[in-house]
Amino acid sequence: MMEQSFWKKCWENPRLRALIKFLIWVIILAILIGVLWINNKINEKTVKEEPNKIKDTVNQPVEVEEEKIEYQDKLQQLVASDYEFIYMITKKDEKTRYEGKKINNIIYGYKQNTEGIIKYRIDGKKIYQILIDNEISISTLYDDIDSSLLDLNYILGLINQVAPDDCIVTEEEAITTYDYNLKGEEELEILVTENKSAIEQIMIKRNDEVYTLNYTLLKNI
Repeated sequence: MMEQSFWKKCWENPRLRALIKFLIWVIILAILIGVLWINNKINEKTVKEEPNKIKDTVNQPVEVEEEKIEYQDKLQQLVASDYEFIYMITKKDEKTRYEGKKINNIIYGYKQNTEGIIKYRIDGKKIYQILIDNEISISTLYDDIDSSLLDLNYILGLINQVAPDDCIVTEEEAITTYDYNLKGEEELEILVTENKSAIEQIMIKRNDEVYTLNYTLLKNI
């Protein structure tokens, strides 16, 4: 009762009542300031941590699973695709080099041997030598070699004559080599080299001849 009487007297006193109201507002204001300060600190911590989270996410390596292409599919892919090529044919001590591109089933290239260099174009069965201001039809582009051993369809036909169990497969890191030996009137060895995504080389050995055929697929023509 005495405590209630004390607060009642204080409240009835105008000066004390004003002081009590002032203290109440100071306490409320202090609480509000405290709440705002705590909330601001929480937001600052979140802002500082968020860029680090984003940075960590960006820096994490993204593992992209490469689509596995089977060996036989790579062979068919090579036949159907556009590609750059470098063919090196060696017969005893003589060398002939063909270099160029196959685009939309038209072959553009250069032939180089001891007689010099010629520029050529093959469209279907027609072969043209490209001169400065015109083209002339020629039939001597492959006179020094066996052109059938540059024909991918013919090569695949030879490969298919070998039983799968007779093919010797050698793997080294990301490179796999398939070794085919054909025995008939003349011995023929074909080595096909693939990487993870494509056929990159076919080497054909026959007697004293070596045909080294290198390919690079053209993705965006």
